[in-house]
Amino acid sequence: MFDNKEIAHWIRAYDGTTYPSGIYKDLVICGQDHPRKIELMGAWKTGSLRVAPTGNVYIDSEGNGYSYTDRWKSTTPVGYEVWKDISVYQNEIKHTIPDHFPSKKPVVILELQDRKGFGFIWALFAVHCFYPTIYPLYDQHVYRAFIYITSEGKENPRLAPNNWDEYTRYTKFFQELLEKVDFSYWKLDKALWAYGKHLKGLTPTKSDPTDRDNKADWVSSNTLGSKEKQFFWKFDSKDQTLSIKRTFTNGSVVEKVIQKDSLDQMHSFVWKNEWVDLANNVEKLSTKTEKVGLGWFLHEHLHWPVVDAQLASHLAAIFTRAEIWEYNGLKRGMKFRSYSESWEDKLSNYYSSLFLRT
Repeated sequence: MFDNKEIAHWIRAYDGTTYPSGIYKDLVICGQDHPRKIELMGAWKTGSLRVAPTGNVYIDSEGNGYSYTDRWKSTTPVGYEVWKDISVYQNEIKHTIPDHFPSKKPVVILELQDRKGFGFIWALFAVHCFYPTIYPLYDQHVYRAFIYITSEGKENPRLAPNNWDEYTRYTKFFQELLEKVDFSYWKLDKALWAYGKHLKGLTPTKSDPTDRDNKADWVSSNTLGSKEKQFFWKFDSKDQTLSIKRTFTNGSVVEKVIQKDSLDQMHSFVWKNEWVDLANNVEKLSTKTEKVGLGWFLHEHLHWPVVDAQLASHLAAIFTRAEIWEYNGLKRGMKFRSYSESWEDKLSNYYSSLFLRT
């Protein structure tokens, strides 16, 4: 199912703007020494590093300069202090990492994942930076590709379990696939990442049954949480308008076109707050007892009727999957926070990527 031709296709689809390869090749693949190696790779992993003509944070072997984005600071959820601390003690930490793949989670992973604002997947990435051929990269995208491929398209998980046994399963799959194809480990990883991102919780379609003239490219998606609801959406990158189409229980189909100004205000509200509640309970919105949050903002500040304020669930799903917002992963008590101050390019690029074909 995932042969050399498909791998080559998904390597080309890899997001080299958010995750530029030059610095990763230098510091991880080639294993070059650098006093701030893990700090730099932490910024890379969290999308906080960009190639820039005037970048002076790092110059790669091809002469490309790098600079940090505004996201790289202690007040954003990027593990800033931990990455820096690992860099300071990188030589000592390297000696605690097993140089062969262990059957049980190593102590160094346990210690790193428990640091404030860090976690299992970033701990694995730090270890990967020291021994990349032993500890493959692991995140929601590569895990999703793994499960989708091995289940022959029957399963498409949203997140990667923070579980050593599942990581072990993925590592076995990765190593077995690597032996069958004509690509290096880091190119295979790029392909699986791009493919998994493409698969993320939705199915692109041009045949929305509610679209009578079928002229637009609608995307089928689902809301987050325990009670997932299907909906269709599309994004006009020229006008920067977002359209969402819902089918209600009585069979009626309602489409709402959301203008750029409203999207700007909504995103700014999330950006200015550390965590924002979903807050779109119909009864509480109607009685003005809902807590401050996304649905509350749509109703109280954008003056949307309650039925439209329910779109908080749909907007949160879109912005989360486009990696504009971070989702706390809870079924109840859902909260969101923004990765960056702007949203337009991320949403446009994400929407376009959904129509890539294998």
